[in-house]
Amino acid sequence: MCMPYVRDLTKDRPRIDRVSVRAKAVDRFLDKAQKQESGALKYSDPMNQIQDQVGARIVTFYLSDVEQISTMVEDYFSPIEIQQVVPDSPREFGYEGKHYILFIPTDVKDPEDGDDCPTRLHSARSRRLG
Repeated sequence: MCMPYVRDLTKDRPRIDRVSVRAKAVDRFLDKAQKQESGALKYSDPMNQIQDQVGARIVTFYLSDVEQISTMVEDYFSPIEIQQVVPDSPREFGYEGKHYILFIPTDVKDPEDGDDCPTRLHSARSRRLG
């Protein structure tokens, strides 16, 4: 569902290392759906409350590309939440980027999936390597 869409959005962008999309494993979803908090189920409606059912990652080489990809993500998806990720120290090796929780556009969803298709894309990450 989302992989062709995300690949198509990024195909003409320079310096992208990789693009990946994954669905949460069924066993991991069930484990999360059955979590308890204060003796009661944490989620009363897991299909609509668990936001990380689908994830995408766009990895770029340069920090300047993170902003360009972030703009593209924000233009094509509807952000619910945006989190800036930066290393604890400028000397620390790691990555910088943005994590998103997004609504999946209706034109991306397969009509045959009906209401079973998640409406949110969790953690679409635009990040740079090292």
